[in-house]
Amino acid sequence: KVYNPDKEKSILCLHGIGRTADETFGNFSKHQNMERYRIVAPDWIGFGDSERLNDDDRPYLTEDFPRWLKDMISRSKSSGILGDSFGVVGVSMSAIPLAYAYPEINNSIDKIALVNPAGMDERVKLGFAFLYGNMTVAKPLAKVLTSKIISSMRGVDSEKIESLRQDLAQGGKCLEAAVEYAKMGFDFTGKIKPGSYIPERFSEITQPVLLVYSEKDGVIYKKQHIGYAKKYGWDIVEIKDAKHNVITKEPEKVSEAIGDFFENR
Repeated sequence: KVYNPDKEKSILCLHGIGRTADETFGNFSKHQNMERYRIVAPDWIGFGDSERLNDDDRPYLTEDFPRWLKDMISRSKSSGILGDSFGVVGVSMSAIPLAYAYPEINNSIDKIALVNPAGMDERVKLGFAFLYGNMTVAKPLAKVLTSKIISSMRGVDSEKIESLRQDLAQGGKCLEAAVEYAKMGFDFTGKIKPGSYIPERFSEITQPVLLVYSEKDGVIYKKQHIGYAKKYGWDIVEIKDAKHNVITKEPEKVSEAIGDFFENR
C-alpha cells in the first residue's frame, strides 16, 4: 500500500503480527503529521496482498523475512516508490527482521521509529503466546479455538480476534502466516526464542531512533526494550493508558510523536 503518493519524503512502515499493512497504517497515514509523507506500507510474506514464498511446503525461517525486506526495499527504490533515503516505522515483531536487515540497508535510512517493538524482551505475556502457540494445530480446531476460547482471554484485542475469525472464514491465509511468524519468535509459554532476542543488533543502529511504547501493553511482559532504549540513547515517548495495538487504536497520538520526531530530531 502507498498512501499520500504525491509527497516527496517517504516513510517505510512495517506492520506487526496478525494484522495487514492497511489495518495498521490506513488511519495512521491520514493524520496531519503523516499527511506530509509518502507512506509505503508493504504486507509481510503471506499477509494481506503478499503471497507466501514460492516453496509453500516448508516453514518460514528467521532469515526469510529480512531477505524479503531487503529485496522489497531494493525493488521499491528502483521503481521510485521509495526515495534514496527514507524513514522507517517498525511495529511490534517487524522490528526483528528490520534489525537483521539493518547492516545492508542502513545507508538508505534517515531515522527509525519503533512502536512496542519485539527483539529486546525475553518474554511475551502468556495469553498472547497461548493465542498463537496453540494455533499450530489444524485449521478446523484453530477455528474452534478462535471462536470459542480466545474471545474470553485477558489481554487479547477484540479487533484482532474478529480479524482472525474473518480470515478463517476465508481460508485462514493470514492466520497461517501469523502462526509461522509466531513460531519463529516464541513458544506457547511466552519464552522468546534465541533468534528473536537480539538486543545487541539494535545497539548497532547509528541513526536517531524513537521508541514509542504503550503504558498498558498486554503483549510484552517486562518491557525490557525501555531499558535498552535508555542505554542506547534513543528518544522515548510513552502513550498513556494505551495497549499493544496503539497505532490502530490511537493513531493520532502515535502520528504526533513520530511526526515530531521525523521533523525535528
